[in-house]
Formats: sequence, structure tokens, C-alpha cells
Amino acid sequence: MEISGDAFLFSDDSVELRCGDGGRLCLSPCGTEFMYERPQPGAHPAHRPQRGRHRTEFTTSSCRDQVLQALSFRNTFSRRPFLPSSLIPSQKKIQVLSEISEVTWPSVDNAEYVTRLEDGGIRISSLDGHAHLHMPALQKDFTVEFLCQLSSTIPGVSSASHEDPVSKEPKTKPRDCRRSRYSSCTLQEASESFVTKHAFQYTWLVQRFSTASCPPAFHYPVSLAFHYHGQHSQQADTQGSAETCVSTANEACSKLLQNGTVSVLPQSLPLGCPATHLHRWNFCNFNLEEQDFIVAYPLPLKAVLYNGVLYRFTLEGSPSLDIYPGDGSVFLSEGEGIGKYFKHYFLNRDKEVEDRLYTVRGLPPDNPRALYSVRSLISQAKRFWELCCSKRLTLNSLSNSCCWEMEAGIDSRAAVPVLLEQGFMPDIGKFAVYSDNMVLGSFLDGVILYMTWSFANFNKEKEVADSVIGMQSTSTYKHRHVGLCRLQLSDGSSELVELESPGQYASYVRAAVAWCRWLDERSQSTLPAAPIAAEHWSVEAELKKIQRFQSVLESGSAGSRGGDINLPSRPGADRCAPERTAEMNIQSILEKTSKAIRDIDILLSSRK
Repeated sequence: MEISGDAFLFSDDSVELRCGDGGRLCLSPCGTEFMYERPQPGAHPAHRPQRGRHRTEFTTSSCRDQVLQALSFRNTFSRRPFLPSSLIPSQKKIQVLSEISEVTWPSVDNAEYVTRLEDGGIRISSLDGHAHLHMPALQKDFTVEFLCQLSSTIPGVSSASHEDPVSKEPKTKPRDCRRSRYSSCTLQEASESFVTKHAFQYTWLVQRFSTASCPPAFHYPVSLAFHYHGQHSQQADTQGSAETCVSTANEACSKLLQNGTVSVLPQSLPLGCPATHLHRWNFCNFNLEEQDFIVAYPLPLKAVLYNGVLYRFTLEGSPSLDIYPGDGSVFLSEGEGIGKYFKHYFLNRDKEVEDRLYTVRGLPPDNPRALYSVRSLISQAKRFWELCCSKRLTLNSLSNSCCWEMEAGIDSRAAVPVLLEQGFMPDIGKFAVYSDNMVLGSFLDGVILYMTWSFANFNKEKEVADSVIGMQSTSTYKHRHVGLCRLQLSDGSSELVELESPGQYASYVRAAVAWCRWLDERSQSTLPAAPIAAEHWSVEAELKKIQRFQSVLESGSAGSRGGDINLPSRPGADRCAPERTAEMNIQSILEKTSKAIRDIDILLSSRK
């Protein structure tokens, strides 16, 4: 659905819609409620705007179009959609007698369910026809269309389909009425057929994802689409070496895609919210040209539709930043730090994929004949990304409670990130890392550092990895970080610093980065090693242990010098072992140890 205005989707799936007529609509994270500000032409700027808080299910015609636009934008990128029956046209509803909660995807050998489109894209259909996946030729994002059940009442509310089938006794009703499962209001009983009364209501839902952050439910069809794209590129490639490389990858991929799989589809949210007290309403009419947007909402952005351009942000797992201008091309942030380099992928006249690399510090001038300004797109994306990182690094896990994630009797605030590792570096400070990959550094001069780090080996159970997607996608998504950190100075001020160019805060940033890399190296190796910054004091401690051991040996050998020293032997050793042990010269061993200690002392003194 086309949106007339700007739309902002936050990390908790709440939506802020700025309409073209000056109105503003705020949709709750679950979608059950919204707040709408009506424009008042000619009113004084200090005059309080007319606001109203309503249930989404009972939307009136005065703001129906705005609510539909906000819901469409939310359902496209959210984890769980909200589909009220009252806002969906009857021609888009499908009556199904059986409940559809999962679909079966075809195997790699079953090519009749795979369609190659004229634009180079791949369309994969499920065996039952209830879901379809479309991946364009650029292979950077994909669209899923599937049957999703309409939002129903909260479990436990009595309805015609939830009655106890064991109870056969007739119930007296004062009025001929019933409560529909797909509506919160009481409806008059009408003459309905058996199919209409007991059927499940479904509609086709379209969701859009990035291949860099694919949901687990669609790992298999995405891998299948990558496989068929690889087959097509192998047939079009005339170079022998490249053909051999691609064929080897396709053979390994085919072994994992031979049997097909069953995927569980996303379920819609209920019509009622279990925690309406957690709905956040923004009463500040912020302006994107000012810094009021930072104070307007406490959560980072997830997707933004601004001036007809789609910006999508991913902060969890492998961070990514995508820009979709609307012409079929895509800008992806490349490099180790997100937001510094962008690669533009597009199709040329020969329907071949080309790319161009742009850097934020050297953007090209505007072309008057171009459809859009590359400088404006990347500059705006950079600013959005800094806002996302700033909100992510200042987010309090205790206050980050989403209403639709709270089940009956379970508080989502109980899922607080767990401390995984902490360490102290002398003359520097203390560092700690949590289960959400948040790194906290407390320095001796009072400076506090907040940073998120994408670990390659440490805390791997946090990330859900798929072997097929990892083999088909590029390796640039694996070990990237957000590129920014937040420093809270001793005077109370806060600074957002780039990791690659920290400037005057280089000592804080480099210490935190070195500690994170040491955690990765220690997790990768079998034997733990000390970090580089802690090497000095660790060696000194070991030297003291060796010196104490040497003094004990010297004092013990003074009374029995010249005699034989029998070292304990292992059980089952031969009889010649005590004789060989007695012949060992303890004096030569001590001399070698003293020489090693002197060499280490000379090495440490040269480093100071």
C-alpha cells in the first residue's frame, strides 16, 4: 500500500506516521491502539493539537486511510503482524476449514515449484501453495507472501469455536447473539452456512527481509533461491576456473537441500493487548532537521520511509544498513565499520549486476539528470544510523519492555542481559560483556564506555547461523560492528565516537577493542592466553613464582648436595628409571632456570 508521507518503524514494532496533510499517527507496538493528531489549519503553533486515542479495530472513516498505511508498513517488516478483520476487505479474506501454521518447501531436485522471472529473479512456491518467496537478481533482499490467519480474540475469551465439545446440554440465551472470534464486539446471529461459521479466516500477507538478517523460518527457501541463482550464473559464466568454483559450492549446497523442509509461518497477534500500560505515546511533534528526534522516542529505528526512500537498519546479530531508492537498486554499507562505505548494486542494460563503491568522506556531486541524489541518500542514511546507534547504546534493558512480548504471568523485563565475562586491566580500568554483546568499560578516570561488538567466536550461541546461507552469502556480513561507541565523560556529558577514528578518545576505544579481540582469540584457541595489555604484570607474577621455586630447591639441595636425588616415578615404570633419574644434575637445571630468568628480566627492562 502506498504511503502518503513519512513512516518510522522502531525496534519494538511501533510506528510513527507523518501524513502529508500535517496529521500524525502513532501506532502501538502490538497494533491494537493508535493515537491520531488532527491538523488544525490556522491555529496558533502554541495551541494544543486535537488528539484522540482509539482502538484500531474500531477505526472510523476520518482516519481509516492513515491507519491502513501504518498497519501495512508495520506488517511488512515486523516479526508478528496484526490483521484485524474489520479493516480487511471481504474480497481479500479466504475461508479455510483447516488451520495453516506451517508450509512445506520443495527439495532442490523438485524444479517444478521454482520459476525464473524475466528480470532475473527467482520465485519459489511451497508444495501446498500457501507461501511464495521471491528473490530478485541482486540477491540482497527477498519478499515472502504467505497465508496468515486474521487476528482473533485473546485465548480464553468465549467464542463459537471455543466451546467445549463434550458439553452437549443446551444453553439458554436471553438473546440471539454470539461473539465472533475475529471481532471484540457482540454480533447478531445471522443465518450462516457451516463453512462460514466454523472456517478460519486468512489473508495473503507480504513481508520483506534482507538476506543479511534472514529470519530462521525462511532460511531454507532463501538457501534454495541462492542455489538456483548460482546455477544460472554457472551456466552464464564462460571461465573455467570460476565455473569449477561455483559447481563445487552448488554440489555442497545440493546435499543440504535434497530432502526439503517444513517452516513455521509467523502468527498474527491477538485483537487485545495483554499490557496496554506499556504503550508509549510521543507527544512531541519532532522535526528531522533538528535534534529533537533523539528525545522524541527512546528506541532505535528499524525501518524508515522518508521522501519515498526506504532505509532499513539491523543492530542485532550482524549489523547492516540498506537503502532502497525505489528504482530496483540497493545501497549496502560495506566494510568493517557500518556507515563509512556504501556499495551500490544495480542491473545494467544487459541485465547484469554491477556495483559502485562510495565513501562517506568523498561523495560525488549531484547529477541533475539522475533520479535521485546519491549524496543526499547516503548522508541521510548516515545520520539515521548515528541516531540508531545512539539510542541503542543508551537503551536501558529494564525499561525496554514490549507489550506484545509479555505473556500471561510472564514479565519480559525478567529477560535482562546476563554478564558473561569481566576483566580488569591495570592502570586502565574494568571491562564487562553481556549476553546481548554489549560491552561496558569503566576507566579509572571516571569515563564510561558503551559499545556493541560482533564477536566471531565468543558468545556464538547468541547468533543463529545457517550453514547454507553462510556459504552462499558474502563474508562481509560476518565480523562487522556498528562502528560507533558512546563515551560518558566524567563531567556528565556524552560523546558518540567512531571506532576507526576516535581522535582524542583513542586510548579508551583502543583498550576496549583490544579486550574484545582478546576474548575472540581466547575463545578460538584451546589454551587461554593473556591479553596484550596484561602481558607485563602476568610475566612479573610468573617470574616471582619461579624465583620462589628456585629458592626452595636451593635450600633443599644444600643439605643433601653430592647425594643422589630420587624423583618420583609413574606407576608401571621400568626398574632403570630410578637409576637414570639419580644421574640427573640438579645444579645444571638451576643454572638454566636462572639464565632464563635473567633473559626475561632484560627483555622486560628493554620494553619499559
